[in-house]
Amino acid sequence: MCIAAWVWEAHPLYRLLLVFNRDELHDSLWMVGDGGRKILGGRDGLAGGTWLGCTRNGRIAFLTNVRETCSLPVPKSRGDIPVKFLEGEMSPMEFAEEVVEQGDLYNGFNLVLADLRSKSMVFATNRGPVAIELVSPGLHVLSNGSLDSPWPNQQRQLPDTGYGSDVEFEVSSIFVDAELDMVKSWKQMQVEYQIEESEK
Repeated sequence: MCIAAWVWEAHPLYRLLLVFNRDELHDSLWMVGDGGRKILGGRDGLAGGTWLGCTRNGRIAFLTNVRETCSLPVPKSRGDIPVKFLEGEMSPMEFAEEVVEQGDLYNGFNLVLADLRSKSMVFATNRGPVAIELVSPGLHVLSNGSLDSPWPNQQRQLPDTGYGSDVEFEVSSIFVDAELDMVKSWKQMQVEYQIEESEK
């Protein structure tokens, strides 16, 4: 189970406070670093993408998977989406609109993009209903459902995603500790961002 909780533009010291947990299959190895790119975040050892990253110029991206019983036979890697945003120059809204147009090439995802310079944050998903929305200041939670939705694991319940209650119980914890091929990754980020302006 992936889950993220964050405070956006509502803390007196930080523009963003974020905690993020990712549970993924062991064959999706992860490494810290970006292989020479200017991105701070985890890196998928197989596909090379990331689930959470930021840059020195104030761009932040993270995603969670949408739980589905059926997946595409040859999908594009969801982990490439945050990397493309972080390496690019498009605004969060422009990028979200572009990636959602190509959403049927990916398995289900929820995506959050932020640009601290412009004080903009956007949520996008490619699963029902497809949505793009500005994220308002305040406290937000995102798991395997939509933004701030009452997803069962946020309420200490089990979702009905077709995997059966035994599997759902084993993977429902924020920190999965089961006899399943899972790896745990927990990250905490607080961002204090200053825009330095030179006098002319």
